Amino acid sequence: MTRRTTQTNPVEEAREAKAACDEELNLLRSRLSEEQRNLLVAEDAAREAGLALARSGADADRIASREALAVKAEIERIVSHLSEILIPEAQFACDEAAERLDQASRAEAAALAEAACEAAAQHLAIEYPDLVQRLEELKRIVAEADAKAAEVNRALPPGLKPVMPVEARVRDLPAEPAREVSREPVSVWCWAGTTNPIPDDRVGDIVATGTRRHHSLGPSPHHVLLSRSGGNTKPVERRRLLRVTFCDATKHVHGPRIEDATLPSLRPPERRARSWSELRPLDAEGAAA
Repeated sequence: MTRRTTQTNPVEEAREAKAACDEELNLLRSRLSEEQRNLLVAEDAAREAGLALARSGADADRIASREALAVKAEIERIVSHLSEILIPEAQFACDEAAERLDQASRAEAAALAEAACEAAAQHLAIEYPDLVQRLEELKRIVAEADAKAAEVNRALPPGLKPVMPVEARVRDLPAEPAREVSREPVSVWCWAGTTNPIPDDRVGDIVATGTRRHHSLGPSPHHVLLSRSGGNTKPVERRRLLRVTFCDATKHVHGPRIEDATLPSLRPPERRARSWSELRPLDAEGAAA
C-alpha cells in the first residue's frame, strides 16, 4: 500500500502560523482587558470591605476584608503576568511569524522568477535561431525586390511613375499639403464692427442695454462688455460668421529600413582560457617522486 504524500506550501504554512499567533495575541489582550475591569471591581470591593472593618471592627468584616484583598492581589498578579510576560512573548512570536512569512514570500517570488527565466531561456534557445534565419530571409527578399525596382527605374518609358521601393510602401509617411478641413457657420460674440471674438471667459460679462435706460443709444438693442476693473465699457455684437478650419502641411517621414536591423547571435563566440606553464624548484616530495 503506497502512502500518498501531500506537499505543503511554505508561504501558506507561514501565513497560517502568523494567523495563529495573531489570534493568540488578540485573545491575551482581550483577557487583559477583562482582568483590568475585574481589578477595578476588586479594588472597589476591597475599599468597601476596609471601610466596613474600620467602622465595626467585627471579625466577620475582618475576614471579608482579608478575602477582598486576596482577590484583589490575585487579579493584580494575573494582570501583571499578562502584561509583562504573556503578551510580550506573544508579540515577539507574532513578529517572528511575520518575518518568516516575509522570508517565505520572497523565497517563493524568487522561485517563480527563476522558473519564469528558465522557461524563457529554453523558449529563446529554441525560437531565436529560426527568428534570425527568418529575418535574414526577409532582408534578402526585400533587397531583391528593391534591386529590380532600381533597375527598371533607370530606364522607365515616358509617362510611367517610378516603382516605389518595398519599405517606402509600408514604413514611410508621405508628405501632405496644407488643406482646408471644414467650413461651419457659427454665431460668435465679437467686438463691435470687427470679426475679433470675445474671449470665452469674458462672454459672461456681456450685458444688454436698452432705450429705456440709455436713450442716446437709439431704439435698437445694444450690448456692451463690462470692465472688470470698473473702467469704461466697450460695445460688442453677436455676428454670424463662417469658421474655416485648416490643416498644416506635413513633411515626408522616412522610416527605418530592414537592412539596418541586426540581431545578435544567441551566444558570443566560444573562447578558450589561456593555458600556460612555469618551471618551479622541486620540493622534497617532488624530488622523491
